[in-house]
Amino acid sequence: MDYSKFLFCNILRDHISSFNELPFDEMFEKYLPYYNEFVNSEYNVDTKSEYDCIDEYIYREMVGKVRF
Repeated sequence: MDYSKFLFCNILRDHISSFNELPFDEMFEKYLPYYNEFVNSEYNVDTKSEYDCIDEYIYREMVGKVRF
């Protein structure tokens, strides 16, 4: 796992409680499709920090819409 994926996973844990409730080993297989979607999204830009890009994506596209 590289830093970007680690960061995505940890920000996801901060925003979505059902993700936090997963067994640790299941978290990493569940987040990957969303991470890949983020990478190819309009949120992944060079004008903001990686943290801010991921945070905005998760908040706008996942919070309240995705349950793990």
